Amino acid sequence: MELYGAGEKERKYMRSMIANEVNEIQKIWNQRFPTLVVGAVVGLVVALVVDAMAVLVVVLVVDAVVGLVVALVVDAMVVLVVVLVVDAMVGLVVVVVVETVV
Repeated sequence: MELYGAGEKERKYMRSMIANEVNEIQKIWNQRFPTLVVGAVVGLVVALVVDAMAVLVVVLVVDAVVGLVVALVVDAMVVLVVVLVVDAMVGLVVVVVVETVV
């Protein structure tokens, strides 16, 4: 009977130790969990803002490059059209003058 009583005391002691450890873990968890949540939310917001800024920079750079290429192409086409029109008009004037003289 005394052996059984000693085992019961040890079990009660172990149960109280386990309960104390569980309580300590819960206290630590309750203290750390809000910090983890806030850290995760702040990290997510920062990542999204940085990603949005990077996308915006890429879009602006691509838009500037495309705009420059389009402007250069349109400018070249306008210059070509002007050159062709002026050349045609000069050719027409030369033909009319030559035919009139001859």
